Amino acid sequence: MRIIDGILVFVSIIAFIGAIIAAYVFIQVGSALSLLASDTTGQIAGVQESVNIFNTILAVGWVWIIAVILSSAYAIWAGMQRIRKKTK
Repeated sequence: MRIIDGILVFVSIIAFIGAIIAAYVFIQVGSALSLLASDTTGQIAGVQESVNIFNTILAVGWVWIIAVILSSAYAIWAGMQRIRKKTK
């Protein structure tokens, strides 16, 4: 079972890192969307509606990112606890 616990910790670390990278990408995309929305002077039709739709998608994505970060942090903690108990 130590191998399975080690795999659990490894996969959880990868998920945690991936969620952090996704959060960085979401910050960059959100910044670009807000810049695009504030810079338009009505020349591009439908930009504001598109930005609103993308902001909704980003909000759902943030919920997913937070869930992955919390669950992977817990999985890392639980896996390390199990590995420590088995080594004693």
